[in-house]
Amino acid sequence: MKKENIIRFANSKSVEDPWNRKSPQAFEDLVFRDDLKDRQLKLKDGPNWIRIIPTLADSSHWMLPVSTITMKHGRFAHPRTLGAGNQSVFDYAYRWYQKNSPQDLYNRGNPKGHRLLCDSLCAFWCLSVEEDQPVEAKLFLGSAFDGSGGRRPPGLGYRIWQMVTKTDPDVDVIADPVDRDTGALICIEKTMSPGSRYPVYHLRVGRQAAPIQDLLDKMEGPEFDAIRPVEKTIRQLNEAEQWQHLARVIGADVVSKIRTSLV
Repeated sequence: MKKENIIRFANSKSVEDPWNRKSPQAFEDLVFRDDLKDRQLKLKDGPNWIRIIPTLADSSHWMLPVSTITMKHGRFAHPRTLGAGNQSVFDYAYRWYQKNSPQDLYNRGNPKGHRLLCDSLCAFWCLSVEEDQPVEAKLFLGSAFDGSGGRRPPGLGYRIWQMVTKTDPDVDVIADPVDRDTGALICIEKTMSPGSRYPVYHLRVGRQAAPIQDLLDKMEGPEFDAIRPVEKTIRQLNEAEQWQHLARVIGADVVSKIRTSLV
């Protein structure tokens, strides 16, 4: 007996219009101020040469630890980035969940739970130095995870910090790529293996000194004028803005309960 050829067809009323599909939601990266967000360093495949800008007169350091609230739709700098002890509405939410609904919080056993704690990132100014290209002022933003626990490797930002502060018991600092006069370029080489989800970064320090003033002298006015203390590059969301983002994560009804509990 011949087998009957049967295909299951969709209900015509439920077929999606191919010319009217919703575009993917854009990721809202709100860590840097609006006038600086286009300066975030985007690493291309292959070698990327940069020169770290040393600590400016009004800064506490050339590298700024950035505690970051990361959501599916975006991320922003936690207020404690610019002041120890500063609170975020995400902190209020985390404490509320711990007390009232701890099973809904993210952990290794519950990867679909709400992620309300911070990621550790770091930011610093650098100059992008590419052959036959103008010198540009860029803001590096990368993971400051130190690799503790052994579950995943250290972040790129932490690895750069390690390289810059590498010491030897006999000569103290082996090389200081950040020094104004004797500092060198740093190469971040990005490679993406077939089938890999994430790129691999290889770091190395240039062999010759690259005095920072020589590079600054090659910059156009707008590039030079953009440089400011790294602390002043961070966008600070007010509480009203934070509540709006929290509602997109846990829902407006739960946000209402949390706000009521704070009164």
